[in-house]
Amino acid sequence: MSDEGPNRGALDINDWSLGELNVPSYPEPRIYKNVARRICRYGALDSGIELVVREQLSLFRGGRRTVYHCPDLLRP
Repeated sequence: MSDEGPNRGALDINDWSLGELNVPSYPEPRIYKNVARRICRYGALDSGIELVVREQLSLFRGGRRTVYHCPDLLRP
């Protein structure tokens, strides 16, 4: 978790996985969404928690950025 700068309070799921399990996280949006759902359950729906998924840059696509908020993630 970042404690300083513009990303204060940010959690890098890959860094977290490496620190806890000593393996990188599986690089799939559905995995990140599942982790974010679990975190969202601890906060209020309007808590400002968001999941930001950035795709890697490729030859044909720029690194697309998608943002998910708790109300979207917790919808059935």
